[in-house]
Amino acid sequence: MNYIFDTHAVLWYLNDDAKLSPKVSNIMEISMHKGFISQATLFEMSIKISLGKLELPCSWEDIFFYFNKANWSILGLRNADFVALSALPFHHGDPFDRLIACQALNQNMTLLSKDTIFDSYGVSRIWD
Repeated sequence: MNYIFDTHAVLWYLNDDAKLSPKVSNIMEISMHKGFISQATLFEMSIKISLGKLELPCSWEDIFFYFNKANWSILGLRNADFVALSALPFHHGDPFDRLIACQALNQNMTLLSKDTIFDSYGVSRIWD
């Protein structure tokens, strides 16, 4: 099964934060599952780092080595994602989460996220 990670799931995993559900943590650790990090997540993290609102457990440059070691792939944004975004209802105002929702829907991925607002889009979501 293919999973796409919401930004908070990635950050909580990297920081070994107790807010990450044990079920999601387990999925993220098992290499037989294919994990994806959206480019939207990378945009969001980059912005927060530049504003001084995000600190990582390693350097920003090294984070990509960590992703590779964990067998997580970067999921690029495709034309179809932007087309879907233009038709997506505004249940959620966060542009990064809206892009992640489009990617999950377009590529039939399960989203690992605590945010129940994604359910309004019909996204397959796991948390607890």
